[in-house]
Amino acid sequence: MLDPTLRRAVDELALRTRTSMFMVLQAALLTVLPGPVVSFAAGRSDAALSDLVGCVANVLPLPAGDSLEKIREGNLAALDHQETAFAHVADTTGLQRPPVLLVQHDEAGAETEQGALGTLDALPTGGATADVTVSFYTSPAGEPVHVELTHRLAALDPEATANLVAALLTELRTMTLVP
Repeated sequence: MLDPTLRRAVDELALRTRTSMFMVLQAALLTVLPGPVVSFAAGRSDAALSDLVGCVANVLPLPAGDSLEKIREGNLAALDHQETAFAHVADTTGLQRPPVLLVQHDEAGAETEQGALGTLDALPTGGATADVTVSFYTSPAGEPVHVELTHRLAALDPEATANLVAALLTELRTMTLVP
């Protein structure tokens, strides 16, 4: 979890660098984990999908960069190619399983999640799609940000997982100058 102090610092860094919380977390992940980071792109630019209901997404490899500015430029360029199927990217690069998946969710209020249809509950999908998946749920400004880390059991043991979480928080504090 990003406590309110660290969340505020991440928001301020993103504002100063014309990036986003997503890009700041991406930069921190690139520092503490080897390998490429991927995320999802909406995949709704195809007119044939406009009448479909549901989640239509493509896995989008995100570029590495040695600064938030380069990450921002690279992500925006990657979005220009979001229609490229991940299978094509995998064939071209040899990347079969994404090592790191970064996912941002908008955290809806309880009134959005519950209603005439009943309560919506999260269901396990049966396995991790990447070696490590970092999901975060944006909340109203000033509130903590909930971050969830899941991984394939073969990728990390409990000690490595705890070390990864500590390293990620340390890197975010270093980037934002929060003690």
